[in-house]
Amino acid sequence: MNNKNDKKSLVLGTRSARSSKMLCGIALALTVFFSACDTEEEGITSPVSSDATLNIEEAAPGDLVTVSSNDGFGNDPEQVSVFFSGEEAEIINFSSAKMVVEIPENATTGEVTLESYGRTSIIKDIFKIIINRIRPTYWVEATVNGSQIVKGVADLQGNTSKSVIYTTANFISTLTLEPVSNQVYWAEQEFDFSTFQTISTLFSGDADDLSTSISTVLTGRENITTVAVSLLRNKLFWGELSDTVSTGFIFQADLAGNNISTLYATTDIENPTSLKFDAIGNKLYFIDDESEIQLALANGSGLSVLYDDSNFRRAAGLAIDLESNKLFVSDLGLPGNESDRILFGNLSGSVALDTLVSAVPGPNNPVVNAVSLDVDRIGNFLYWLNSGTPGLANGSIYRLKIDGSESPQLIFDDITVSSSVDVRGRKGALKGAPSISLQ
Repeated sequence: MNNKNDKKSLVLGTRSARSSKMLCGIALALTVFFSACDTEEEGITSPVSSDATLNIEEAAPGDLVTVSSNDGFGNDPEQVSVFFSGEEAEIINFSSAKMVVEIPENATTGEVTLESYGRTSIIKDIFKIIINRIRPTYWVEATVNGSQIVKGVADLQGNTSKSVIYTTANFISTLTLEPVSNQVYWAEQEFDFSTFQTISTLFSGDADDLSTSISTVLTGRENITTVAVSLLRNKLFWGELSDTVSTGFIFQADLAGNNISTLYATTDIENPTSLKFDAIGNKLYFIDDESEIQLALANGSGLSVLYDDSNFRRAAGLAIDLESNKLFVSDLGLPGNESDRILFGNLSGSVALDTLVSAVPGPNNPVVNAVSLDVDRIGNFLYWLNSGTPGLANGSIYRLKIDGSESPQLIFDDITVSSSVDVRGRKGALKGAPSISLQ
């Protein structure tokens, strides 16, 4: 390879190889460039939104927070995550410029970060998490001319306020809240003098805007005494009494009030109240005639008594907590003797009821005529409603950690004759819960 032709061939070959590599490199770069352009146009990739902001400065686990960005989040929510102090938030609503996320249960004060298509940016260095926040609470109060639904709220500093969100000339017999959809359900009763029967109508509406969102779910029912709902299973359950027979009833339908069927029609049920639904186990729990706590399989296949009046004097309110496997019941003593209490057992009825909190002498009695209970599953609190007495606004709402580790805390007072407390406190799916078919 010493002659000029050989050298020339070598040089030309080298140049040709270099040129080919260069052209390939340019082609590859152009391909990547145009592919990236096409991908961005299709919204499949997105830059990290370095301008992302939060709509609030502090909140509590379970609160909803809006995250906004002018840069955008792309069009695929599966590629986007928000973390509060390392805990991933659930995305409730998503668009390319704005998303609503739920602050996770275990979040603590700290950094809020955004992960977008594998890249991370900081939204806020320090976001304050409020622990043990008082949850929005709903209850029914009697009025001179009928009934009203009251909503109690508290700001992040714990200052409380109440507002009447609905009034009616009818008697409201029961109220319950579906916390995921934020729908409140309640039953109103009217006496029909032509048939001498009590007729019930079940309504629902947005718990934050009942003034414009009320829908009629069920009409022409007899004496609806209690209601339970489940968005997970798209189920509505309710108990009824008859004015003509001694049989008690439990019915089911979908949440729109369609596909009604009878689960139980039996003399083994006398007066069902405080109906609670276990969506994972597909079970119903209720108080019957103030003397029994019953378990009903939600497929209609069987009833069983978990606790009877050998365990308490007069049962008034019931709540269940699946995570702790606990059942709570208020036990009413004799009027004026300060012997009311709240008891707890387990969901199978296999352990004896024990006292969680009891009445104490004096004006700050935490348990007196406790007619309704509910569990805040975010803060792990038991809330209960002490009904006022006729002519007096001496009722109250207290709460206590479900393990009894703290003293009872007064939340709302100056409540008249009342019933059916419900708290907007929920958790996501229980860890380790079995998968279920919703068919």
